[in-house]
Amino acid sequence: MENFNKRLLHNADRPQILRITCCGQIGIWQVKIADKEFSGHTVSMGNPHYVLVSDSPRTQAQQFGMALATHPSFPDGTNVAFVNYNKDQDLMQAVIYERGVGITQACGTGACAGVVVGQWLNLLPRSVIQVELPGGTLHIDVQPNHHVLMTGGVEWVFDGEINSDDFESENHTRFDR
Repeated sequence: MENFNKRLLHNADRPQILRITCCGQIGIWQVKIADKEFSGHTVSMGNPHYVLVSDSPRTQAQQFGMALATHPSFPDGTNVAFVNYNKDQDLMQAVIYERGVGITQACGTGACAGVVVGQWLNLLPRSVIQVELPGGTLHIDVQPNHHVLMTGGVEWVFDGEINSDDFESENHTRFDR
């Protein structure tokens, strides 16, 4: 991880490309919260995602993100992508509610999951898709071999330190380097 971060910082002046393999199948999943029913699609990008087509991604993420991410239908939790597709412009707008985190500025695997589902539903063309997230723009290319290429800029967000001793408890083991 440390070397990866250094490489990203060293190359921060040019777009970065990350290859992800879409795992498994896309599932259709119904979830009910109070009186509202959601029909979305599950897909794994190495981590679980629930993709919902939405006319107002930000509003729905704020209203329903936590309840969906922690719904009993997803025993390990899930990331929830609220997406809006514009097939004519090869464009997807998305707001991602990440499990255990909340609404984020960007989520690469969430952007990839949204595009994979959009193309599977034929709501997006089979081309490179521009994904607009609150924190910036990514370009997603789903290849015929199911590899998903994500291209976008990188930007230093913050500096911080963490003491691994703070995480020792009966339920956690010490992080080793």
